[in-house]
Amino acid sequence: MDVKVITIQTTELANIIRAELEATLSAREAKGSKSLSGEETDVLTRTEIARLFHVTLPTIHAWMNAGILPFHRLGGRVYFKKGEVLHAMKSAKVQRIR
Repeated sequence: MDVKVITIQTTELANIIRAELEATLSAREAKGSKSLSGEETDVLTRTEIARLFHVTLPTIHAWMNAGILPFHRLGGRVYFKKGEVLHAMKSAKVQRIR
């Protein structure tokens, strides 16, 4: 297997990636695939999740550490898929500590 090293500008790489994503999304839409929008693919931040459940950010952090809240890390940030969170919270048995 031959390995080739090429030099490319970051803007050119971004354009190539954008074009491929657009082509893939267009192909999905043409096939009648489910849209990439909706509750299953809505992505929320920690602040948005805290507002959704009317809790503080430290509570969200505790739920993440306890494994109650499914989350994803991307580029040093934390994101939540709304569908996953709603499913997890429906099935979680959370007790209020007094």
